[in-house]
Amino acid sequence: MFKAAARNKEGGANVIALLLARYGASVTITEDIYKAAAGNEESSKKIMALLLARPGAGLINTEKVVIVNYQVACLNLEPFSILKAHRPPN
Repeated sequence: MFKAAARNKEGGANVIALLLARYGASVTITEDIYKAAAGNEESSKKIMALLLARPGAGLINTEKVVIVNYQVACLNLEPFSILKAHRPPN
């Protein structure tokens, strides 16, 4: 459900917000959900911000997620800056 919402270019951010309000911290945000959000050309920044702003949000920073974000950043869609802001301390 979250993955489909994260891919939705027109209303994805609104659906993600509703799902997070309903299910909150009980939902595990997987790599596939982050990749779907990062690949959303219209709402990636807003969706990533919603996913990362929830209490207890853990960033799944795998190679695939970083690559998708880099590709999207090359298109000037800005989700990479969100990942940088939420990276764990060294």
